[in-house]
Amino acid sequence: SLSLDVACKIQAIHRAFDKGIISYKDFCNEVNQVNSGITRDMLDDIFINRQKRLKNVALIKDIKLLANNYKIGILSNIGSSWISDDFLDSAEMSLFSDMVLSFEVGLAKPDPKIYQLACKRLDVRPKEVVYVDDSSTYCNQASITGMHAVLYKNYQQYRTEISLILSSADN
Repeated sequence: SLSLDVACKIQAIHRAFDKGIISYKDFCNEVNQVNSGITRDMLDDIFINRQKRLKNVALIKDIKLLANNYKIGILSNIGSSWISDDFLDSAEMSLFSDMVLSFEVGLAKPDPKIYQLACKRLDVRPKEVVYVDDSSTYCNQASITGMHAVLYKNYQQYRTEISLILSSADN
């Protein structure tokens, strides 16, 4: 188990990586300097290998349907171009009107500025946005920004909430 001091240092290093301030290699080296028990292989398993298994096929299918009538964007805290390089294929990438990636814009959730930037780049008002995330912290900030927020727990719960929001918006 990590001490609070070490955990805070690693969190700060991770935040710098998410904002694009440091490279993945530097991130790994700095984490290893803070705690030599955390190796590059361990970090690769967390940040690369695990993420390759995360694609939610049902959600991608839903996005394909929604993209016919709505602007779809990605707002992600990510320290590299992993989404476009390794995660989504070109057909899936084309579903998104825009991607606001923390490492490219130098901002990270839950900073209100990154939510505002996503709205600006999609040319929508916050009240017109349905924000979906699996983090309650990020959903809370989206709500504070004026967006409709859906805390993703599972596909069925997400689908129910999205349907309610979209049907009330259409009326």
